[in-house]
Amino acid sequence: VAPHQDVVISVKRGFPGISEGQFTVAKSGYTVPFFNSEGLIHGYQIRLDNIKDSRYRWAKGDFSSHIVKRNKLELPLTFIGNSKSNRVGLTEGGLKPLLAAKKLNLPFIGAASGNFTSSFIQFQELIKDFSEVIIFPDAGDVLNHNVMRRWRTQINYLNHLGKKVMIAWWGQVEKQDHDIDEIDDSQLKRMVLINSEKWLKIINKQDS
Repeated sequence: VAPHQDVVISVKRGFPGISEGQFTVAKSGYTVPFFNSEGLIHGYQIRLDNIKDSRYRWAKGDFSSHIVKRNKLELPLTFIGNSKSNRVGLTEGGLKPLLAAKKLNLPFIGAASGNFTSSFIQFQELIKDFSEVIIFPDAGDVLNHNVMRRWRTQINYLNHLGKKVMIAWWGQVEKQDHDIDEIDDSQLKRMVLINSEKWLKIINKQDS
């Protein structure tokens, strides 16, 4: 999409990033839609062209980039797949869960920057029908203290809900070890599911 490009479908008034039938984005890029549990787009990000840092920007509307949930404003989460499975994957972003769900034939929930619990109401609604949650950490997450603090918080919350929490692990310690949407067949074959306690031991080993 590009600034002032015409929107060729009908959208409700106030939808983020669209005004008077045109995209209100500041720069050109491609859209990354965020889907609700009914498969409807309820927000999107723009992946900007020719930008290296902070490439993903939220489209803004009447409520900035947020949606209204029970009279509270939350950034959209994305849900890919269906709730017939008893397992669901968690991964960062909006594009990554879309690709991962197709690769693994598993429903996925995605959050911008991995901040699932900051969209608490949506997360609670999306997670309620699943008994097992599989976290797919990005490559290099275990070396980032801020990211790991976020994952610990979210693991604790899932444990509080009584969910079985597993970690998908293919040895992605370093950035070059690839995220779930980037791994090749050999890495996919090496992928194992480990419990959060074992994963935290791996992290402590990296810190020592």
